[in-house]
Amino acid sequence: MIEVLAAMVIFSTGATVLFGWIGQTSERLARLAGEQRELFTDMVVLEYMKTVNPMLEPAGEIRLSDGVLLRWQSERLPGDDTVRGPGSLYELGLYRVKVRVSAPQQGVRESSVELAGWRQVRQPSSQGPIREAGT
Repeated sequence: MIEVLAAMVIFSTGATVLFGWIGQTSERLARLAGEQRELFTDMVVLEYMKTVNPMLEPAGEIRLSDGVLLRWQSERLPGDDTVRGPGSLYELGLYRVKVRVSAPQQGVRESSVELAGWRQVRQPSSQGPIREAGT
């Protein structure tokens, strides 16, 4: 009888340790899955923000995949002078874009990125860079 009790104590001790380890592992896996969802959401947001021109679209909102709502608001960086060289087709500027992401099961997160903005200020000339002789 004592041997059976000793075996049950050893088994229950091992089972307690094993179930504790399994519980911790499942919690870590759930946390990792949540972090992975956040990472994929951030990747999708950054890929979309590459297409935004803050000079032409200073603010906006779009619903991305999996119910992710992306809002942005841009402001010209202080001390940034518009770049426009003589004869240039484009005007350039640097903007700080505040990004707000609302995602299911992730809540609301805010961050900012710096993006270049541009707009075409004149049409290209029909003449090429080489002029004909005598003109």
